[in-house]
Order: sequence, then structure tokens, then C-alpha cells
Amino acid sequence: MRADAVAMVQRLDEAETRIGVHEDENEHLQQMAKKSAKECAELWDSVSDMINRERHMNLRLTGLKDKFESGNLRECVRLILSEALGVDIPETELQFCDLGRDLSAPDARHGSYLNMVQEFDGAAAPLSRGQFVPVL
Repeated sequence: MRADAVAMVQRLDEAETRIGVHEDENEHLQQMAKKSAKECAELWDSVSDMINRERHMNLRLTGLKDKFESGNLRECVRLILSEALGVDIPETELQFCDLGRDLSAPDARHGSYLNMVQEFDGAAAPLSRGQFVPVL
């Protein structure tokens, strides 16, 4: 009976050791996952910043929910520019070079968003990232 108790204690010690090793490994993997998630978020921010800098004369609107434009994307953009930014651009100077939903954009991880990129023929100039004012 004593031999059985000693064997049982030994097996329990081995099991506790294995569990401890797995817990340590799990803790390490969780830390690596958090670090990777942080690096991924920083990379998305860098990519987004590079896109914004590359297209500094463009305006990209993200964060608009599905069906926000009610089927008429051009008019929706004109309303946003005139009401939200106070920029009234004639139809002839507003050029849409990339208009539609971009599901690969960094903001798309929160759902489907509208990504509208417009080029302005001298009608607007960048004030700072994401803001435009009319050029006089």
C-alpha cells in the first residue's frame, strides 16, 4: 500500500510539472499574441498614414455605414463636402478616381465602410490630414 501511495504522489508531481510547463507556455503565447496584435495595429496605422500622404490632394471618407449614400454616391459626396466641410465644389471640378466600398481598408475590420477618393482640380487644397479648404 505504501508503494502505491508513493507511486501516486510521484505521478501527481509529474502531472503538476507538466501542467506548470503548459501554463508557462500558454502565458508566453498570450504575451506574443498581444505583442503581435499591437504591432499589427501599428502597421495598419502606418499603412493608413502612407496612403493619406500618397494621396494628399485627395479626400478619403471612411466610416460611413452601408446604405448611407442611398444609392446616389455622387450627390452624397457633394452633400458631405458642402455641409460638413463647408466646401462647395462645382460638379465640373469634382473628379471621382476611386469610388466604392473597400473591404481591405484598415477601417473595414469594423464592418463594411464606404471609401470615397476624390481629386480636386485646384478647387481645394489640404489644410491638414483629412481637412480641406477652398483655394482662393
